[in-house]
Amino acid sequence: AHARDEINTRYTNDRHKAASVVEGAEQQVLFFIFKTFTQFCRAPYTVEQFKDPQFRCRSYFPAKSFHQDGNKGDKQGFPSVVYRSKLGKYADIACPVWDAATQQGIRSYDMEMKRAQLK
Repeated sequence: AHARDEINTRYTNDRHKAASVVEGAEQQVLFFIFKTFTQFCRAPYTVEQFKDPQFRCRSYFPAKSFHQDGNKGDKQGFPSVVYRSKLGKYADIACPVWDAATQQGIRSYDMEMKRAQLK
């Protein structure tokens, strides 16, 4: 919601541009969630570590860089002052995806490799 509000404020005179930038921001968020999930599947850490908000490796590194002061995130409507402290949200969303996919028997190469690693 913060990014959408920030974008709409920046483009008050051009709603079409605002809508386009909001769509790009939503795609960026989905990408970071997907990459966080994929990183977990390929990493040597446990589900418990992935769910632990204090575990520093749970966030996709390019997302951290994206949200640093003056980087791409600021320019795309993600104020670093707001989002720098919310990096764990990508993993917070990716964790239930892992749980649901596991419960529903959804399979992918990365997920099967993670399941084997966790045994």
